[in-house]
Amino acid sequence: MEENKEVIEENKDKEIIRDRKEVLRKFSARFFSKENYPLLFVLGLAIIIQVYFLLKTFNQPLWWDEAVYLLKSKAIAFGTPDVGVNRGRALFNSFLWAGLFKIGLTEHAFRIIQTILSVVSVGLVYKIMHSITKNKFVAFFSGFSLAVCWVVAYATTRFFPDTTGLFLWLLMIFLFWKGYAEESRVIPKYFYWIGPVFVAASYAREMNLMFVGIIFIYMFAKEKFSLFKKKEVYILIGITLLAAVPFFLYYYNMFGNPIENWTYRFSALEFNTPEAAADEGVPWGTSTYFRYMPDYFGWIIIILLLTGLIYLSKVVLGLDLIFKNKKTDMDHLFLLLLWIIIPFAYIAFQIKLYDERYILIIYPAVYAVAGYALYNIKEYASKKISKILAWLLIIVVLFFIFYPHFQRADSLIEQKLTSYAQVKDAGLWIEDNSNAGDIIFAQSQPQLVYYAEKSVFPLSPYQNETDFIKNITSSRPKYLVLSIFENHPPWAYSFPQNNPNLVTPVQAYMINDQQPALVIYQFNYTGTDF
Repeated sequence: MEENKEVIEENKDKEIIRDRKEVLRKFSARFFSKENYPLLFVLGLAIIIQVYFLLKTFNQPLWWDEAVYLLKSKAIAFGTPDVGVNRGRALFNSFLWAGLFKIGLTEHAFRIIQTILSVVSVGLVYKIMHSITKNKFVAFFSGFSLAVCWVVAYATTRFFPDTTGLFLWLLMIFLFWKGYAEESRVIPKYFYWIGPVFVAASYAREMNLMFVGIIFIYMFAKEKFSLFKKKEVYILIGITLLAAVPFFLYYYNMFGNPIENWTYRFSALEFNTPEAAADEGVPWGTSTYFRYMPDYFGWIIIILLLTGLIYLSKVVLGLDLIFKNKKTDMDHLFLLLLWIIIPFAYIAFQIKLYDERYILIIYPAVYAVAGYALYNIKEYASKKISKILAWLLIIVVLFFIFYPHFQRADSLIEQKLTSYAQVKDAGLWIEDNSNAGDIIFAQSQPQLVYYAEKSVFPLSPYQNETDFIKNITSSRPKYLVLSIFENHPPWAYSFPQNNPNLVTPVQAYMINDQQPALVIYQFNYTGTDF
């Protein structure tokens, strides 16, 4: 009897394994089918490019901005100091990495995760554009262009919020298309998921808040004032607010304002001045985002975009049909148009401070519009000349999009590969040669907080040596770090020479093995008035 039970159980296990193998076989057959070759190509290309840069940058030092997000992660996970984090930082990534720190992962694992998210974003762009446009070529071109984009490659190698922010933005667009725009009616299993994804996206990158403007204008165009009567909209708002409660509570507890990061960040960006931008070496002005288009898109994409906008002009001519809620092929074009115009107009005309990463969220839509233009050129050439020559033209165009972007990314990443290496080494040395509670003074604040896991305070608030020495009396720091990195107050570099009894050099890091790039001084309180 027991033997029969064992046989029955064994047969059940074999059946379960067979069923799983069959599911896997069907999935593989469908995923690797001829129909998915374009998707597989762009995914493969993205993997090759991103893995190439991952291997190159696996151990690169952190920059200022990267260190801010990661030091906050350490503080959340382990209670290490978090000085140097301003209230305008979007902290979704910091909370995410804190959880990963807590289970024993390190920044190397985070780099792999960033790479995966970047590749998945390329796949998402393909699926979104294929679903929206019903045009496989446009989907392929959009995915290809994002896969080779130098801005994406560069941002993925750094712990900026852009990789996570773009992935979550694309996920929101996908959910909105499937949850409402595709059928012009609410599909709850997609629509309601927009809420929590929106919360994560807007706390990953504040620019993602502009998603609200896109979906509101699109839905209002379809629903008019009946939009305000749809219970699904209020359910979505409720889910969104509920998902945001932990973030609201955190910011309220820290700063007394549940949306402090958004208000602080946007006010800082909007009220930036040409002088402040010049101090940071950053372009500023309404025309900046137009003038720098050849830099972040490249001339081929720009020419195709301008050509594609002619195709999009029929949206303007057919706005009455869209507003009458008639199902037309212009619905997807209207969404693409909003996707481009709303973020670009706000950032270019309101913020004005230039950073090609700020408008990263519009890149996929721009590529889709450019893809329409190239598709129509291909179709025309196929009919008027020959299909072979048409496809040869496409290959040439793709190559001249790929090569400049790859070269730009490779050159930029290589150029910056070892920057701040001396700061990293200094931070690790301080960690090994200090005790809990020790205080450091240095201008490379976030990097040293992250690597040394100590409280680090900048020199810039002090007007002169006298002012600084007054502070030392009460704070009694252990180390002073001076370097060629970051701007130092005028008095800082002469401080050691003027106060040889107070500070002693204990460690130095060179640049080109010829001159010191960074020097660590230890404070000496014996034989002084402190």
